[in-house]
Amino acid sequence: MGRLTLEVNGTTRFASKLASLGKKDELWKSIDAWLEKLKADSQAGTKIPRNLWPADYIRNYGATNLYKCNLAGAHRLLYTIYVELGQVKVLAIDFMTHKEYEKVFGY
Repeated sequence: MGRLTLEVNGTTRFASKLASLGKKDELWKSIDAWLEKLKADSQAGTKIPRNLWPADYIRNYGATNLYKCNLAGAHRLLYTIYVELGQVKVLAIDFMTHKEYEKVFGY
């Protein structure tokens, strides 16, 4: 029996930032590798405590959980997991530098 592959999508914010990178860029490769991991295991990242979530992630993306993945160059990928029509899906919300991450999450 084959492995179930989860659907992984990205927000407009995520997609436009990713499109600005070249496919040979180390950050692009790191993001691509994580997206592939998430297709097999949606919880492969680190869960972020609810009290740290940015309000706009809840308001704009309906996040009911939030995870991060550490990327190349001290960047962070942020995503949420949701169920649509009985299928588990991953929504990549954004990626940012560690410094931006600290600011967004109030560290």
